[in-house]
Amino acid sequence: MVKKVGILTLPPIYNYGNILQIYALQYVINDMGYEAVLINRNPQRNRLSYIKNRISVFVADLLKLRKGYFYSDRNVKLVSLKTRKFIIENIKQTQLCKSNKELYEITKDFHAIIVGSDQVWRVSNDDDICIYFLDPKIFDRKILRISYAASFGVDRWLGNSVQTKKCINLLKNFAGISVREKSGVDICKKMFGIDAIQVIDPTLLLDCSVYKNILSGISVDKRISRKNIMCYILDNSSKKKLIIDEISRILQCEYYYFLPKQKSSLYDNVKMKNCMYPSVEEWIYSFYSSPFIITDSFHGCVFSIIFNKSFWVIANPQRGLSRITSLLTMFGLQDRLISSPKEIVLEKIRKEINWHKVNRIKEQLREKGREYLSQRINTTI
Repeated sequence: MVKKVGILTLPPIYNYGNILQIYALQYVINDMGYEAVLINRNPQRNRLSYIKNRISVFVADLLKLRKGYFYSDRNVKLVSLKTRKFIIENIKQTQLCKSNKELYEITKDFHAIIVGSDQVWRVSNDDDICIYFLDPKIFDRKILRISYAASFGVDRWLGNSVQTKKCINLLKNFAGISVREKSGVDICKKMFGIDAIQVIDPTLLLDCSVYKNILSGISVDKRISRKNIMCYILDNSSKKKLIIDEISRILQCEYYYFLPKQKSSLYDNVKMKNCMYPSVEEWIYSFYSSPFIITDSFHGCVFSIIFNKSFWVIANPQRGLSRITSLLTMFGLQDRLISSPKEIVLEKIRKEINWHKVNRIKEQLREKGREYLSQRINTTI
């Protein structure tokens, strides 16, 4: 009988990186001879934190820190229609778990549960942190516990003293602890007294040919078919537009943005169909087909590396800059980071990436990541 391995991560909706890291991890685990299953859960949103979130979005928008996008639960299903299609067709899931009791019952016969990747260890009031540290009150004690490329999101631990003490005890039950960022290794040592290892994001475990196979037979937006600069910007601003305009001028190329036609803020009156996220296949194709990429996204950087594209990443501290700097450092690509329009010079933009060197590093890290997974899943409890 094939052993089941559960994947516990942030619930996928319309975040492309989140969706594809699940797809990749499932692909690798299945390839090892196990049956990988995403644990499909519905986090119970705390009413107070929901209100706080709306207020923080409004304040950020008011202060021009970033545009305050916020979707009601009612509209999430509509804007994620195309991305959910990919999830349904390509990611095997458990039945929906609406409570901790259901989580326990559905997963009790699993051989192992892998926590990660993505920002599962970034403390938030919206979710119980103990879930992502596999509390025995929620998951059977006999299940093998592993983390793969878990991320804290930022370069410091955001938990309080009570949460820290809980997590120290829960991590003692893990057969293997790996994190995505170098700062995560430091956090584990300093806060939990644990020696974690750094591994690459699951999406980097797959060869680019796997992603190309996903693209067979899809129809794409005509903008994507043109040879120009693709901009995947999560938090737009006037400063970022200045950077994009200057790179466009130097390269003498047009650019386009890959995101919904519109986004709904707290007080915008827009048609929700215009806020629909393009499909996962279109997102992958935009990286595959574009010669140049400008992004402020972690997974925007990752897929630029996967497809060997000339790219520049605009610093985005609001979402956690350590994730991106750690990734770039891993591949010796720190010079692709741009923090200010003043940093844009002809030599920097026209500098070519040594893809032979980058791909060699990628292969070594890929082997390390796969070996880690194989050894930990085969651990005897």
